[in-house]
Amino acid sequence: MKRTQTLARLATATGLTATLGLLSARPATAVSFQGLGNLGRDPSRGRWASYSSASAVSADGSTVVGHALTVSAEGDYYQAFVWTRSVGIQGLGMWDGFTSSEATDVSGDGSIIVGSCNSYPGWTQEACVWTASREIIGLGSLYQKYGELVSRAYAVSADGNVVVGEAFSEEGPTAFRWDATSGMLGLGDLAGGNWQSAAEDVSADGSVVVGEGTSYSSPWGTVLVAFSWNPVQGMVGLGDLPGGLTQ
Repeated sequence: MKRTQTLARLATATGLTATLGLLSARPATAVSFQGLGNLGRDPSRGRWASYSSASAVSADGSTVVGHALTVSAEGDYYQAFVWTRSVGIQGLGMWDGFTSSEATDVSGDGSIIVGSCNSYPGWTQEACVWTASREIIGLGSLYQKYGELVSRAYAVSADGNVVVGEAFSEEGPTAFRWDATSGMLGLGDLAGGNWQSAAEDVSADGSVVVGEGTSYSSPWGTVLVAFSWNPVQGMVGLGDLPGGLTQ
């Protein structure tokens, strides 16, 4: 009773009375949990031979992407997948010569998927895009060492035109922005500390990129700070909370 009276007083004081009334009048919605399946399992090996993990969902909720364990006679490997209500889970494959792939994000309408293809043994990892026709496009890297490249896509804009992530450059791990016109562009790093940055997400139209960069190095290691990037201002550090090492 006390909790209800307190909520009512709070609603009256903040002008939320009408809103709470509407919410209380709405019928309860049943909550359901749906497994998306997997790309193959061997029952003789038990549950450990079945694994899938979702990373992102399209704006309308119709398309889910991630990676799953694929079990085959040639060997087991992780593979990027796409799931839709109409088709279910489907493997997206990988570049020839690579041993695994993963999908990390999907465009607003579910047509463009980004992630990476990986090669083991070795250090090769390449950011890639799966087009609407599910063709794989490699995005390259900012720098190649000993013939190997390393890049990883983390996010794609809602319109599917801009991809962001992290790639090796001559300086070190570097945030990147990619589009079909300009290719892969290194976004640099914040001033101070050891070189290390990564782009984690991008705005709907691709104009603003956010992530983390290095602005300070301490005896305990590198201190990463959130950043925002746009074509006019470049990379701008967003600071630290009170009590942080960069304050």
